[in-house]
Amino acid sequence: MTQQEECDAIIIGAGAAGIGAARTLLGLDSNSNQEALSTANKDNFMHLKKVIILEARDRIGGRVWTSDELQCGFKLDHGGK
Repeated sequence: MTQQEECDAIIIGAGAAGIGAARTLLGLDSNSNQEALSTANKDNFMHLKKVIILEARDRIGGRVWTSDELQCGFKLDHGGK
């Protein structure tokens, strides 16, 4: 079964870059990041209303994840730099 949905942008991947891109497109970035965009680019992006993020895994975060793989009661953070 195919589901169709309208959107203004599709982002592939829900890692740090994908989530950051969605925040920028939706105007949710901090003011310092917004100022880094040129005025022309900002005007083009500020009309976006719906962004879809596609993620292949069953979680967000890309390379970064937390686990208790040692089963010792302590959470381990993996993949972050």
